[in-house]
Parts: sequence; structure tokens; C-alpha cells
Amino acid sequence: MSLHFSDETVHLPPSLLRGDGPIGTTFVQRQILTYRAAADVVWSLPYARNSTGPGKYKRVLIEERGTCSSKHALLAALAREEGIAVQLFLGFYELNGINAPGSARTLRHYGLDAVPESHCWLQYENHFIDVSWPADAIQQRDLAIKRRNYFWQQIIQPEDVDAKRDELHRLVIKEWAAKKGLAFSVEQILAILAECKSAHRASWN
Repeated sequence: MSLHFSDETVHLPPSLLRGDGPIGTTFVQRQILTYRAAADVVWSLPYARNSTGPGKYKRVLIEERGTCSSKHALLAALAREEGIAVQLFLGFYELNGINAPGSARTLRHYGLDAVPESHCWLQYENHFIDVSWPADAIQQRDLAIKRRNYFWQQIIQPEDVDAKRDELHRLVIKEWAAKKGLAFSVEQILAILAECKSAHRASWN
């Protein structure tokens, strides 16, 4: 299923933040007073992994960075706290030489056309919002929101985004490999995926 993502936060509600919960308070204390403004701030942060440990999404503002999972989990948790109808989605797509060109050589080496990769995003009404990459990361952003066909997706809670994402990723890989008649184990596919992602990131430079 091909989803039409947007990183235009204009599609998100400009609701005033009450700031009566821990996450809302964090934004309001920084003079970020609406939900859309909160999304703009999170969108502007560099794409980079947060420090390890539970509740990574709660450290996005403190560490001034985040990934698709931590950035969107933070905004989903804020929406839940504020009573805003924004949902957090986890989906899986086939990472391949088209949507991640730098991975093509690695995939060929293992005789594969693709490997399953996960991604998180927000949904508000009929809009799919992806604020993973800042607006100035044009190359990465364009590939991040295009050229992907999601074959599996579900709503997920912010606090489940790390452990449950890993658990579901393993399940999806196992079913995907069995369906394709591949002899690779889940651990082998995960290792190949890591190689593909590393090669793809190196191709940006």
C-alpha cells in the first residue's frame, strides 16, 4: 500500500496546548503554545538516534534530536495528553535499491531484492504526516516519504514504540522470509538490513 506522506504540519490542528500534563508542560515552558507549533519544532530537529534506555521519545527536546520513532512518539504522546485525535502508526515496507539506492550493492551481494524495514508516522484525519527529516535534509527526506509500499501497518502507543517495534519487526521478517521461501534467519535478515542502512547512509556523502 502506497501512502502519500506530507511533512507539511499545516495539516495538523493548531490547538492551544493546555500544558497540564508532563509533556505539554515541557513544550509550554519553552513558549511552544500550539500543537502545530510543537510539530514544527520537532520537525526542525536533526535526524539522529536518542540515547539508549526506555522512553526515548521523552528525551527528544532535551537532546534536540530524534528519529522517526522518537519524534512521532513524542508528538503522539502530546496529542493523547491534550485530547487531540492524532494517532501514531508503525508500518513495514520493503527496503530496496529504489527507495534506498545506496543499499543496492549490499542486497545483490546476498542475492536479495529487498529486506523489510520499519517506519513510524502520524495520522490526523486523512493526512499522513512524517516529520522525521528536517526541511533542509532534502535528499534524505524525499526518499523517506516516497517510493515505499507498506505491506503491514498498525496503530501503536508511544510507550510501546521501542520494544513492540522490535518484536513486530522480527515477526514481520519471519513471515516475510517464509512467504518468499528464503533460508535466512531473522537475525541474518536484521544484520543484512543494518548493512543496507549503513551503505545507504554512506551514499549521502
